[in-house]
Amino acid sequence: REFYHLSTFFDDGGADTISHNLGAPATVTILQSNSASLGYDYLVSETSGGTDVTGHRVTASVARQLSTVASVGLTGSFARRDQSDQPAGAPGGYDLWSLSLFNVYTIPGRWSLSGSLGYSELDPDNRSGTGGFSTQSTFTYFFARATASLSVDQGFSETFTGGQDFGVVQTRGVTGTLTYPFTPA
Repeated sequence: REFYHLSTFFDDGGADTISHNLGAPATVTILQSNSASLGYDYLVSETSGGTDVTGHRVTASVARQLSTVASVGLTGSFARRDQSDQPAGAPGGYDLWSLSLFNVYTIPGRWSLSGSLGYSELDPDNRSGTGGFSTQSTFTYFFARATASLSVDQGFSETFTGGQDFGVVQTRGVTGTLTYPFTPA
């Protein structure tokens, strides 16, 4: 499934950020209970009066289905980003990579639990890198027609891909959602 994501953030009297992300993943099943995925995407992010970011990202994962309700796997990604309009002495780009173990446990129509645990590192040009523990866990409960989810995550976030441009920041977050379809459409 190829994709194109457009993200915009407009700030009255401040900087506007427009990001374009184009990519394609591919997945193949091996011996019925294993799968391997490979993905690629290209990012262009422009911030008025700020930094423009371009770059490539490659993702890969392998998974094994343990039973009809559980699977485990290993996933990783590597991104090379180049930055323009940087102040003198600032890095002209960076590498961002991660490696995680993940699991998914699902009782169809009732609930689902997914989680990952790994390590991520940010390596700016001309500076020493910084790394740390990364995780993402999501619990989803399915009501008759509604769906409730609670997610907890920690790791690096490229803020220019989904909102105001604060660069790459290390984040911790909790997100809760409740979805209810009022009509079938």
